[in-house]
Amino acid sequence: MRKKGHLMWLALIGASALAITACSSSSSSSSSPAAAAATGTSAASSAPSGAPLVIGVISSDSGYGGNNPDVPTTAKDWETYVNSHGGIAGHSVQVIVEDDADNAATALQDAQDLIQNKHAIAIGDSSLSNAAFEKYVDSAKVPVISLNEGDASTQYFTDANFFTDEATVPAGIWAQSKLAQLSGATKYGFLYCAEDPNCASAVPLTKADAASVGIKLAYQASFSSSAPNYTAQCLAAQQAGVEALFVAGANQSANERVLDNCASQHYQPAAIAAVGTLGNAAAKDPQIPVEWGYTGTIPWFVKDASTATFDSVMGSYLPNAISPPLVIGTWTGLELFAAAAAHVGATPTAQDIYTGLYSLKGDTLGGLTAPLTFKKGQPNQDNCFFVYEVKNGTYTTPEGTSPVCAVGAALEQP
Repeated sequence: MRKKGHLMWLALIGASALAITACSSSSSSSSSPAAAAATGTSAASSAPSGAPLVIGVISSDSGYGGNNPDVPTTAKDWETYVNSHGGIAGHSVQVIVEDDADNAATALQDAQDLIQNKHAIAIGDSSLSNAAFEKYVDSAKVPVISLNEGDASTQYFTDANFFTDEATVPAGIWAQSKLAQLSGATKYGFLYCAEDPNCASAVPLTKADAASVGIKLAYQASFSSSAPNYTAQCLAAQQAGVEALFVAGANQSANERVLDNCASQHYQPAAIAAVGTLGNAAAKDPQIPVEWGYTGTIPWFVKDASTATFDSVMGSYLPNAISPPLVIGTWTGLELFAAAAAHVGATPTAQDIYTGLYSLKGDTLGGLTAPLTFKKGQPNQDNCFFVYEVKNGTYTTPEGTSPVCAVGAALEQP
């Protein structure tokens, strides 16, 4: 996985940010022709002939974490599918993906190029350096739509120009403690990165979150991803009675090594995962028998009506994907763009996309995400997420395939 956000955003949020409110109880989905074309609920009868709808995607496909083709592959396949089914409102779509290599200067240059030269009417955000282009896109009055960054970037609950299709950071932080409680644990452990001193500031917040769901943060400690072993931390967590352990170090491989090291000490707590802290390898690791995690959009492995088109188009790619959550997160963000573009005029503009976004009322994009409603001038916090469990390599949704939402210190079905 090429995301690093969850390792650092823990330190960015104060406890006051967790005054989480209920998500909408609506579960409606758009019935517009655009959404129908994008989700495959109907096929258009003629080829699109209008001016193309251009969405520019800025993605960190190289640089930190190595190379990852998931976003550009998904974007290309989504574009091909939509255009072969009549486009959106009579317009073809053009998705232009630019790799910023997790470089702030490049990210800003990409945004300027996409808006000024390639006439993008929206920016799809899968960038680890999105803060670099925030002020520019805001001043250009071009909306930014999350393609996997809504759950990792503070902009999505502080900047009204950033539109999320997934749980935002405060709900994601709170979800870790709730996952531990759902796993059956009464004592929770948190291991955080030693590489950045900011990581330690997440401890008080995690302690408060654990108390809010009725469990105890019984052990917390730092660890270095380059340490030869983690025996000391594992034994200390075991002695503290920790039954569920959240390991949030500098990279996925180190996090998995911690859990493997604990298993070698005959200690196998339930592994708690944020998006990006554990990858596909951990799900197949026999030394990690149980993992509980969450996704901001519906899990990629779900097979039902909401994922039928996604699975038809991307299913053959998923076994080869570096990060399947990145694939469905990209797809869902593009579906949000499609829903917003449903009623564009003959000459599409960014204002058309704003109008479309503000017209959405409890839209689930056909069941791909929690109900979405955006209000002009207000940050777009999303408090809902989907829970999954991996047991001996098998993925399930123990809370069902409807999103669950944080409401203060409670978790409810919307």
